[in-house]
Parts: sequence; structure tokens; C-alpha cells
Amino acid sequence: LITLAIAKNPNKGLFEVLKSKFTRVGAYIIIGLIAIYALARVTFCYEELYSFFLELLYDEFSPYIFAIPTFFVTGYLAYKGARTIGRTLEILFWFILIGTIVSVVCNVGFMSFDTNMPYFQNGIMPVLEGSGSSAFYFGNSICLLFFMGKVRIDDNLVKKTIISSSVIALLIIAF
Repeated sequence: LITLAIAKNPNKGLFEVLKSKFTRVGAYIIIGLIAIYALARVTFCYEELYSFFLELLYDEFSPYIFAIPTFFVTGYLAYKGARTIGRTLEILFWFILIGTIVSVVCNVGFMSFDTNMPYFQNGIMPVLEGSGSSAFYFGNSICLLFFMGKVRIDDNLVKKTIISSSVIALLIIAF
């Protein structure tokens, strides 16, 4: 839906689209709600990452030692903008991909595939109920709203998004 909104409004930013559909005040309210949601997501991701470091890597780990570099790097990337983040991810993409593949290959012996089948043994309702109760954790696409009006729109954008989202959803359901 977000990609469809971006494709239908190729040269308008999020605020402009909201202002045309609602009033200026309504647009500010919606932007505020999205900002609160984004702040909650960032806080949750920060807590999960800190918890990962605390439980798996270190016995004792001060939250300040973790917070200070995280905030400096995040602040720098926010100051530099999306182009810097994109360029950084272009450089790191192959390292991340190779690391992910190596992690999966090294752990194949520990995987238990027999617990995955059959996928819909109890019907689709448990999957839908689980999706509804964990929707907060899959709200990453909200950040796409902030790129409205700033990206080049491909002719097959919506189709590519549906295909890639479907593949990701199937992988999440399967594992």
C-alpha cells in the first residue's frame, strides 16, 4: 500500500499528500503519529540490539558505552541524509550477504526442518492471528513514506514490491 501511494504521487512528499487529503493541521497530526511510531520502533530496535550484546557477547556491558557511539553514528547519518545511508549500504551489501550465507551454511547441521512441515496444519487462522499480534515488529515499511517525492519511480515498482514482499512473507512463515 505504501509503495502504491508513492507510485501514485511521484513528485509529492508525504506532507504534501497528507495536506491535500486532510487539512494542514490533520497532516501535522498524522506526521506526529508516524513520528511517535517511528520513535517507538527505534527504541525497540535499540533495546533488542543492546540485549543481544548483553546476553551473547558480554557479561557486563554498560548501556552508556553502547549508547554513546550508537547515537553519534545515528546522528551523523541523519545529518548526512539518505544518500549517505544508501551509499554505505551499497558498500556493505556484499559483506552482509556473504556473512548471512556463511551463517546459514555453518548452522545447517543444527537446523530442524521437520518442525516446519506442514505449514498450515491448523489452518491459516493461527498465522493471521500471529501476524496481527506481531504487526509492530514488521512495520519497517513505514520508513518508505519519508522517501515520497525523493526517489525515481520505476514502471514496475508496485509489482516488484509485491513479489519481494511475498517472498519475504513466505520465508517468515516457513521459518
